[in-house]
Amino acid sequence: MFYCGDGSGADGLCVNIGGNDMGGRVGEDGVAKGVAVCFDEWANNGDHGVSIFYDGGMIWEEIGVCSNRQNCLPVSLFDDATWVRTTPRPWDTVPTR
Repeated sequence: MFYCGDGSGADGLCVNIGGNDMGGRVGEDGVAKGVAVCFDEWANNGDHGVSIFYDGGMIWEEIGVCSNRQNCLPVSLFDDATWVRTTPRPWDTVPTR
């Protein structure tokens, strides 16, 4: 289950498996060592979307093409202040609900 929303906007969150050292990385980009599945829901520089990192390196991403809160995929799937069951499927461009 995944919950996101109810606020005024933030940069995002990650599910991390591995170390707990950020290694100087920004929180919405996950840990420096291990696997991180990240949901960046606020475009600081047109960069909001879903990303997967391994040992700090990007191995997959899907970036939204609209500005903040304009209902474009993939981020707008999660910014609705409800619990959502997700099934990540990296072979698709958008996680399913």
